[in-house]
Amino acid sequence: MSRGAKILLALALLAAVVTATFFLSRRTSRGRDGEVVVYTSADSAYARPVFEAFEKRTGIKVLPVTDAEAAKTTGIYNRLIAEKGRPQADVFWNSEIGRTLLLGRQGILEPLDPPSAATLPPEFRPKDALWHGFACRVRVLIYNRNLVKAEDAPKSVLDLADPKWKGKAAIALPLFGTTATHVAALRATLGREKAGEFLRRLVANGAQVVNGNGIVADRVGDGSALVGLTDTDDAWDRRDSGKPIEMVYPDQGPGQSGALIIPNTAARIARGPHAGAAAAFLDFLCSPEAERILAEKPARHLPSSPKRGVPTADDAVALWQIRDMKVDWEKVANELEAQPAELEKIFRR
Repeated sequence: MSRGAKILLALALLAAVVTATFFLSRRTSRGRDGEVVVYTSADSAYARPVFEAFEKRTGIKVLPVTDAEAAKTTGIYNRLIAEKGRPQADVFWNSEIGRTLLLGRQGILEPLDPPSAATLPPEFRPKDALWHGFACRVRVLIYNRNLVKAEDAPKSVLDLADPKWKGKAAIALPLFGTTATHVAALRATLGREKAGEFLRRLVANGAQVVNGNGIVADRVGDGSALVGLTDTDDAWDRRDSGKPIEMVYPDQGPGQSGALIIPNTAARIARGPHAGAAAAFLDFLCSPEAERILAEKPARHLPSSPKRGVPTADDAVALWQIRDMKVDWEKVANELEAQPAELEKIFRR
């Protein structure tokens, strides 16, 4: 190749590189300013109004990725791990907390302290700013009021293993979602031995182990189960549809452990493709405005603090009126990592 040809080839390559760089920078800028990819385990019906409000306020398009009921949180959790080397998501909106902590331990989240988080309770604002908690649900006992008298309904989670509920208590398989986190919380507070004993008694008592909290509420609503353990939003949903379901906040008596509060959590994905839009969305998600949307019917998520000025739904109990289970979330995360093999033995014999 002649010297002149080499020069022309070099100039052509340089021009190609400059052109590619120009269009890449434009695409990156447009992506950063114009869209945000949100992986979420929140129910679509509850998440959609939040997305729409954010889009209206900012003009930034939300591209949501959701998950199925039976594997909620767990499926997205595994996807985020698989994508660690080349992140596709900007924000993880988790409808619970346990696996958010595990992602933080694996370097998949990066710190971000949005201004709107300033009025969140301290327990929902870790010092490392890897996640923020907001808009809470509660783990509740439910019963069919046509088949169970209020005075006979279970008052403690541990009551589900009572022989009086043999074959008539429903629980979601505790390998996924909030039920997995709840079992981890029991192991962290009661101790592994006592928690394991309860779970074995529950299975021996013929508990109906189903694929999701919504199915628990369905079973109790149609009478195929008399009592169950689920989340407040699933209980509300079935009540709103006319099912004869009543809720009991468990373990509220003197010396009892209290009900498990489950906050939604928001976190930014490390090295996500749209960092600027991620920061904007996270700030909105942690804001009283987003919490107000989630507190409305039908979701009735409970506002995290009275300081935020967000009203609780008129037929719900305010979060600060519920005796809550005092948990160390880092210990709960430890149990989430440790418990799967043991739970497989208990529940999948």
